[in-house]
Amino acid sequence: MSTQILVSDIQRFSLHDGPGIRSTVFLKGCTLHCPWCSNPETILPQPQPMVRNGKETICGKWMTQEQLLEELLKDRLFYNERSTGEFGQLPGGVTFSGGEPLAQIEAIAPVIDALHEEGIHVACETSLYVGAEKRDRAMELIDFFYVDLKILDAQRAMRFQRGDVGLYRKNLDALLHHTRDGKRLPVVIRIPVIAGYTDDQKQQNAVCALLREFFEKGCPPLKAELLKEHSLGAGKYRSLGLPVPGYQGVEDALMESYCRSVRETGIRALVCRV
Repeated sequence: MSTQILVSDIQRFSLHDGPGIRSTVFLKGCTLHCPWCSNPETILPQPQPMVRNGKETICGKWMTQEQLLEELLKDRLFYNERSTGEFGQLPGGVTFSGGEPLAQIEAIAPVIDALHEEGIHVACETSLYVGAEKRDRAMELIDFFYVDLKILDAQRAMRFQRGDVGLYRKNLDALLHHTRDGKRLPVVIRIPVIAGYTDDQKQQNAVCALLREFFEKGCPPLKAELLKEHSLGAGKYRSLGLPVPGYQGVEDALMESYCRSVRETGIRALVCRV
């Protein structure tokens, strides 16, 4: 191993990024530019100046594959704790997030292989806005997927996210139909509900139609998580010298109504609040 990986942060003892206890690796560089992003420091694919605690620093560092693996193996004892909840008996492990982790899938592939050799479970959180080659490589390697479901209107997605919805739909279809050793990969859908972007009725209807389609095809995700808009990333924008998004907030009543609509598709759904 020798290729370098651009890492924004490594968060240890994570409990919400997959089964069990995990280390979450935030990779730097994203294929989208969502105006509500809560991790703006992970968007640009290069280190950048940032002010933390009143001190100037650089956000993002290049790590060799060996360095990253060494860091992740430090927590291997925690990974052995198995989840006994909604995901059955799956173990803890490592989750790659971002940014868009699949943008660096070839760089992290040897790390994932080495983790698997150590019996460590690997998950990722992805927008799926990547080419088919990267998608297919990820489906060979990753054990568990969190997939964001954002703006589905093609024109609005391109305008606000700079993303091709057609590409997303193809990738999601491929992922939900993919099998490994005769079993479909576990996929959880995460739906950010953002005022002015993803909270309107047209978007809700499109999301439910898409999820119902996969349910009727017999390849539904494990569940859907509706993520309520929050402003916890505001300080990061200030630290980067960027304008803070105009967070408006979403009412609890809308979240509950939306969640009920998703459940009517046949897919289990819940509202997640920060």
